Parts: sequence; structure tokens; C-alpha cells
Amino acid sequence: MPTSTPPEKTAAKNVPSWVLWALAPLSGILLMLSWPNVWVASFSAVPGYLAWVSLVPFIYLWRQSGWRGAFVQGWVLGFIYYLGILSWITLINRDTNVSNQFTWLIFSVCGAFYMGLFSATSKFVSERLRWPDALVLPLGWVAWEYLRGHVLFGGWPWGSLGHTQYSNVLIRQIAATAGVGGISFLVAWVNVILAQALARVVASGWGAWPGAWPQAVKPAAWRAKWQQRPVLGSVTALLVTLWVVLLGVGAVEAVMFVRAPQKHFRVALLQGNTDTTARWDRAYKTSLLDRMQRLHLQAVAQKPALIIWAESCFPGILDYPSEREWEDRLRGLVKTGGVPTLLTSNEYVQENNADGQGYHHYNSSFLLGPAGETLGRYRKIKLVPFGEYIPWEILKKFLHAVVREPIPVDFEPGHEYASLVFGDLNLSPLICYEDHFEELGFQLARRGARLFAGMANDRWAGTSAMSYQHTAMSVFLAIEHRVYMAKANMTGPTCLIDPWGNISRPLPYFQEGFKLEDVAYTPNYRTFFTRFGNIVVFSFLILFFSLLAVAFAVRKRA
Repeated sequence: MPTSTPPEKTAAKNVPSWVLWALAPLSGILLMLSWPNVWVASFSAVPGYLAWVSLVPFIYLWRQSGWRGAFVQGWVLGFIYYLGILSWITLINRDTNVSNQFTWLIFSVCGAFYMGLFSATSKFVSERLRWPDALVLPLGWVAWEYLRGHVLFGGWPWGSLGHTQYSNVLIRQIAATAGVGGISFLVAWVNVILAQALARVVASGWGAWPGAWPQAVKPAAWRAKWQQRPVLGSVTALLVTLWVVLLGVGAVEAVMFVRAPQKHFRVALLQGNTDTTARWDRAYKTSLLDRMQRLHLQAVAQKPALIIWAESCFPGILDYPSEREWEDRLRGLVKTGGVPTLLTSNEYVQENNADGQGYHHYNSSFLLGPAGETLGRYRKIKLVPFGEYIPWEILKKFLHAVVREPIPVDFEPGHEYASLVFGDLNLSPLICYEDHFEELGFQLARRGARLFAGMANDRWAGTSAMSYQHTAMSVFLAIEHRVYMAKANMTGPTCLIDPWGNISRPLPYFQEGFKLEDVAYTPNYRTFFTRFGNIVVFSFLILFFSLLAVAFAVRKRA
């Protein structure tokens, strides 16, 4: 019996083979360009729009491949993408150049592996179950993106597809109900639809559309497909209903948030702009604390309710006997100003173990009261792999033996989701890159946090796109919980992100100074995301891996 050739197979015959081989690398480049990057290191809105078409070349090729070929194509896409957006890793530590290059390669290869798994498993499900690509591919993308953000080196969500929409005022609001993963789903879905349209055009020309489109949207055609594939039809209807409900809930919650009573106060954000890669001798420490004292007193004169220092602006170690001189000077400065101050400090906690006296080493944030007393502390939970610790002891030994460069002492992660009490406000410090971990923000917000204070030191990244990427991802934590994100960065951008994701004009980069911002908070307001977390994305993950399990269980269809 004669059979019709699928449009994508016909399309493949019309495209030279060298063009097909170039499609996955092309998508990797386009996806990389959807971010602040080495060519567009700014908060421009233009790159984010590329994400809506960046995967079209890859999907066009993916539709013509088996699952083994799909793995290779996904790996190539991911490797080029991560190699491009993570190039700043080579700047982490100027004393460990070879280790930096190795870390850059490791992250790119691991990220590419997740992309390959996404591509191969999605293709496997599509082939075995004959489910539409427009459903399988977005589900697969979100599922593997979620796993990468929670498994790789303890979680590495940097560079999620949804993050590219940080400047899209309308689309980014979806994060308040569906999180970043929900936005990733929509962007991936649009790319699939465009890739299918491209395949039809290449195979049949533009003339096929006038007749095909009216037929495709007829209710009778949809009913016939539902009757033929009731499970598929039910899942599709459920997903459509879910999105309608989520968008409706998001709209209602947005109106409720606007009407909710708010309390206002002023915060001062201090940007120290010092070279923290210099030798931390007595002269350097004195110079740094002199600079911060000058900025602090200038900010005090403006009568803020809270002062936030950027990460690494205090040169001593709090609650450590040999650093008492610097601690006394700091507490005296805060007492003189009389303004509560939030800052970071290394923290050594003594412990008497079997081998004698030992210490736990933390990267911590301290809230000092008007009299210089400690009101609370938070120990950083999400440490930077290869920056604050080396994953796996065997890898540490390998780097030390082969690379022969100094290996830094590991920090230990904190374990308490601590909110610091400031009047009737619960604020949560987020140190360094913690401000793009959805799970961390969710745990803090559900415990009452109504202000996030992002304190970072991106000085080592120089003029690369790293600090722009960092701030772009912070936008979503503010939206997910409808709170302000006050960001104090050592060299910039020091700015305020409002609950809608708008970024205030930052202080000039690589200049010392302080920025006054008016902050509001709603004491009792909770978004859908604050109450339920990533339940939408987790549901997508469960659905996709259920489909994958069924695909493994059934025989390959003829």
C-alpha cells in the first residue's frame, strides 16, 4: 500500500548535507546570542527575542534523525552554547589559569551532556509513542533543564532557556506561577511550531499553506484526532487547561498585589569597587576599610533605614579572635552611624574533634544593629563549585597532582534557611550567585522573607558579560515572590529589581559609590509560586519521564 512521505523527510532531500550538519552549531550560537554575551554585554532587550527562533535550526534537523543522532546533535548544541555563555569562567582566579580552563571545559561538557540526553530521550519518546513534537520536545527540555539545575554540581541553573526573557515585560510575569521552567516550556514550544512550519515550507513551498492552515484549525479535525488517540488528546487538553488556569491565577494575583497594603523604607547599597584579587595584607585591609567607612558615613547622612554592603567589602573575619582589631573598628563604625547594616564576612566556627582543634569555614552574612551588635547571621547554602569548593575529593587530588596549581580551602555550605529580622520585615541575604536558585528563594520566601538582599563580588569577571547574566537571572526571583531584590555588587551592577522585574539604573561600573533606593514590601502577600514552588515544572518532569518509561515498555511500532 503506498505511504506518504512526512514533510520533514521530503524537506531533507531539498537541503544540502553540509547545511544540515551546520544546523545544531547554528542553534548553539543563536542561543548563546540570546544572552548578554561577549558582543552584547549589557541589559539590551534585543538578544532575548532571538531565543524564540534560536532552536529552529536544531529542531529542523532533530525531526529527521534517530535518537542516537539526536543525542549527538543535542550535545553539539549544548557544548557550543555553554562554551559561549560561560567563557568568563577563565577569569575566576588569575593564579589558577589552567584550572580555570579545565573548569570551563568541565561545565561546558556536562551541560552539553544534559542537552544530549534531552534530545535523545525526547526523540525516543516521539518515535516510540508517536506523540507530537510540539508536546514532547518542550516537556523534555523542561525536565532535563530542571535536573541540571538541581543535580549538576549540587545544582547549576545558570543559562536556563526561560532566563533569556528577563527583559520581556509580559512573558517574565509567568514566573510568578510557573517559574522559569514554565517560560522555558513556552519558548521551546514556539520554536517547535516554527520548525514544523519551516519543514513544510521547504518541502512543499508557500503554496501549501493556504489550504493546510484552515484544515488544521477545524474543530472536526481536532475531534477526529482525539478519538483516534484519546490518551494524547486528554493530556493535551489537560496541559491547555493548566496554562489557561495558570495565566488566570497570575492575572488575579497581580491585581491583588497592586491593591495589597505596602510598607516603605529607604535602603543604601554600597559599591566598594576594590581589587579583591590583591594581596590581603595590612595595608590593603586598612585601605579597604577606610574606603568603606567613607562610603558608609556618606550613606548615613542620607538617613536610610538599612545599609547593605557588597560582598567582600569587609576585610576582617567576624567573631574570630585574631581579627578583633578589624571587627572592633567595623562595629564602632556601625554604632557611629546608628543604621542597621548588612554585610558579608568569612566565618570560622571552632570545633574540638578527635584530631584536636578544628574549624568549620563558612561564607556568611551578618546583620548588625544600630549599636553594632549582631542581630542575625546567614551562612551561604549554595557554594560556587571550583570557586568555593572542589566537587569530589578525587577531582581535588587530580587537579593538585596534574595541574599543579594552588587549590583553595573549601568552604562548607550552611544548612539553615535563615531570614534576618529587621523591624517587622524578614529579609534574606543571598550571597554571590545564590540569587538565581529558585528552590533556595522558595524556601526562604515560604519562611517569611519579603526582601532579598543580593550581595556579590563580580570584580574578578572584569568587563565580561558575567555580571549582566548574573543580574538578568536575579530578575526572576523577585517576580516569583513579588518582592524587591536589592543588589549590592563590588564593582557593579549595584541596583534594585522591583517585584515586576524592572531593573533600576545601576551605579557606574568600576566606580565606588552608594545608591539610595526606596523599597516597599507587603507583609502578608504570597504568590502561587511562594505557596507551591516549582509544582508546575515538577509536573512536567513527572509527565515526561512517565512517557519515557512507557516508551521503553512498548515495542517499537512499525
